[in-house]
Amino acid sequence: MPITMATPTGCHAACGLYIQDEASFFRVFEAFVKSEALGSLQRVWNLASTFKRRRVWPELQFIELETSDHAADIFAVAPFYPAVVFVGVNDNKLMQSFLTPSTPVAWHSSTRKYLPKPWDAWYSRLATLNLVLLHEEGRADTVDVMVAHLPQYMHLQSIELAFCRVFSLTPILQFVRHLTLTTLAPNYTRTRLQTTTTRVGSTWPSRPSTFKI
Repeated sequence: MPITMATPTGCHAACGLYIQDEASFFRVFEAFVKSEALGSLQRVWNLASTFKRRRVWPELQFIELETSDHAADIFAVAPFYPAVVFVGVNDNKLMQSFLTPSTPVAWHSSTRKYLPKPWDAWYSRLATLNLVLLHEEGRADTVDVMVAHLPQYMHLQSIELAFCRVFSLTPILQFVRHLTLTTLAPNYTRTRLQTTTTRVGSTWPSRPSTFKI
């Protein structure tokens, strides 16, 4: 059917959300943008003109973001995504400027210069967000601090540990039954005293692994 302005723009938005492939998603956008038929997804297109497309779809990712210049667009499009992903963004007030209190948030630590200090205070501030995923990469020295704050993250669904060399995963497992966790992924993570960690008769290998809780 030819696209006309008489076609409800909400229809285009709804169809676009089912396209998970980045290239196909933006190819459809390019077809609609000149006819002003994107509707509420116009703001996604606005973000794609500023950020790399792969950071805008299928996930909305912000890496080491420092300003709230695009707060209006981010606030408007956040409901289109399962979660807004922040990597190396360690300012909870900045993140809150993009979100409603109920917007799901995925937070990734950074091994680069943007590290929160002190860590204990930062993990406490993370509890002000609707945190659903916590990803730690190469920061084994902070895992114990993170574990102490896990009970504060009432909506946490996933914990990812990447390239962490920890003493033991036991402290994290102690909280699994008391949280809403559905996934624990110790990818390329080893304990310092042994190369694998045993759980209910099986082992966690050092290769990428994801466990459904």
